[in-house]
Amino acid sequence: MTALAHRNRQPAGITTGGQFATSAKAEPRVTLPAVTMDSLTQPQRDIIDGTVREVAADIARHVQDPEYRDEVTQVAEDAITDDDQLGYLRANGHQDRDIADLLAPR
Repeated sequence: MTALAHRNRQPAGITTGGQFATSAKAEPRVTLPAVTMDSLTQPQRDIIDGTVREVAADIARHVQDPEYRDEVTQVAEDAITDDDQLGYLRANGHQDRDIADLLAPR
């Protein structure tokens, strides 16, 4: 941690005066292990299944064509049946960090 006396400060007299300026920080050297369905407990699997259904419902709400809306729901259910929930979530924009956040103890 940087001592307060040695931190960069914005010059006084400007609208951000006196506030701490940004400074370079090293990235943490933490790597999250890949999440797989096999590594999850049943309660975690239930969370993932629920999230898949929520994502599908959210997509379906924005679809006008009823046939396509049913297809969106069916694709989600197929992902659950085929044990490919994580692939479904990743295909719909969820990053591994998002998935890890879903599974973090509360």
